[in-house]
Amino acid sequence: MGKVICIFIFLVVLQGCATVFSGYEDIVIIKNAPDSLKVSSNLDVNYPTAQKEAKLLNKAEKSYEVQKYLEIKLPKNKDHILILEDDKKIIKKEMNRKLSPVIFLLDAIFVLPAIYDGITGNWFYFDDIEYSELEK
Repeated sequence: MGKVICIFIFLVVLQGCATVFSGYEDIVIIKNAPDSLKVSSNLDVNYPTAQKEAKLLNKAEKSYEVQKYLEIKLPKNKDHILILEDDKKIIKKEMNRKLSPVIFLLDAIFVLPAIYDGITGNWFYFDDIEYSELEK
């Protein structure tokens, strides 16, 4: 057990907290999106979408509702302009990175991980997308 803890600490110190805990990509959830939605970028990169389901508790009716959503993975090292295309329309959505305060504070404890995570951009994240709000 002691060896596992030492290896974990070694990885965190060398790689940075954001790299170890969150990786190079951020999962962005697209809520209320049509099944036919295709996601690409202004740089002609097509992002594969994964359709998922979540059970949400409706407290008023004391029942569960199943909500479907799409997931895409975006590299965290830069901002993106996404092109969301379905059967009826094309929408452009600018995705700006946001600094994760928790990861930043963890990296601030050590100097070397902060440099590594800062260069790779791994301490950033993206907000989720509410597709029905984009239609307005």
